[in-house]
Amino acid sequence: MIKSIHKASFILRILSDAYPDGVKLEDISTISKINKSTCVRILDTLIEEQLAERMQFALYRLGAGCFHLTRSGRFDESRLSVCRPVLKWLYKETGHTVLISEIQNGTKYNVDYFVSDVLRSKADEDIMVDEIYRTSAGRLIMSRMQRYDIELVVQKNGLPKFPHWKNFENFEELMQELEKYKQMQVVTVKNESPDCIMIGISAEIKDRNGMLGALGIAYKCDNDYEHYEADIEKLSKQLLRAAKEMTRRLCFDK
Repeated sequence: MIKSIHKASFILRILSDAYPDGVKLEDISTISKINKSTCVRILDTLIEEQLAERMQFALYRLGAGCFHLTRSGRFDESRLSVCRPVLKWLYKETGHTVLISEIQNGTKYNVDYFVSDVLRSKADEDIMVDEIYRTSAGRLIMSRMQRYDIELVVQKNGLPKFPHWKNFENFEELMQELEKYKQMQVVTVKNESPDCIMIGISAEIKDRNGMLGALGIAYKCDNDYEHYEADIEKLSKQLLRAAKEMTRRLCFDK
């Protein structure tokens, strides 16, 4: 085995054993018997590839890339199996694309979704990496995140700019805007193009430990359609009902 790959895999196993709390560099070096300078170089490469992330207090843990590769994250297969029947019900009720989203290490993933009655999920190769700032799910999830995790999003993506959102001059201005979204049960974001109107509607999904991600509906209509506001009001009620049912099932105590 190539020595560098062997060392990197050893460090990944250490990070996995310590997840989600994280582990200090000194402990990684001691357990792996790899000197600190080499550990730092390997960790920097793993971070660059999103296979590891640096936390507060000089701790390291597995990054979003690991969960993406294994199709596992906050929504692992056991949780998805609980949510999937409700997701399918919502698709049949609305006739629109429905999806479950999460943010890991500054990247937004659509992990389960129905499009044209075809389920795409973490079991598929085409798991979707999606925009954070432009989407209702991205804004909703960010509004429920800890400040440190929001800083990671901004560090990776920069401050939001038009047309993805409005222009933000500084981080504190973004935090104030997210505080408004935090008060909303359902977040709606409208995007218009010369051909159509696209509206994203999202609601929070939780388990006993807090937020897991967002349930969303992607609505599309022609620019000259006059009744889309009434449609959105109806869809928002259906979405909230489905999100609450997912949360109820995820919080069920056997």
